[in-house]
Amino acid sequence: MSVRTSQVFAAQRTAIIKELQMEVSDKFLPNFNAEVFDIRKSFKDNSTYAIEQPDTARNKLLDLGEARKKARILDLVKRKNDFLSSLKIRLGMEIKEKIEEFNGEVFEEEERIGDTDRMRRVTKVKFPDKSVAKVPTGLYIDYSAFDRV
Repeated sequence: MSVRTSQVFAAQRTAIIKELQMEVSDKFLPNFNAEVFDIRKSFKDNSTYAIEQPDTARNKLLDLGEARKKARILDLVKRKNDFLSSLKIRLGMEIKEKIEEFNGEVFEEEERIGDTDRMRRVTKVKFPDKSVAKVPTGLYIDYSAFDRV
């Protein structure tokens, strides 16, 4: 059975992508959504407490609670963006390492999108055995799985 380098590369590419997607779905996402729930609960508890206070204290407590909520949300979003960015960088580094391991040559070419006349630029790699494989340029993230505050 003859196995082309592009087949080996494609299998390893898939394994790398699945591993990174698992890091998102199994490790990061549950903690992220738990923190979103905690932010919601904390703000609701703070609002309930503030409503029971006199007018001047109520407004100050509501403003304070809103400021804390915003700070936690922005911190959480920054950590999410940093984490996802690090995964995308890791994907690029691991793919580059595999290309170098197999002595591949990266190139770009125009490819037709489905049955339309539209074209898109696709990055591919050509190996010494003349086989060709596509190179992932990014990591698909299902943002709908992330809870919103």
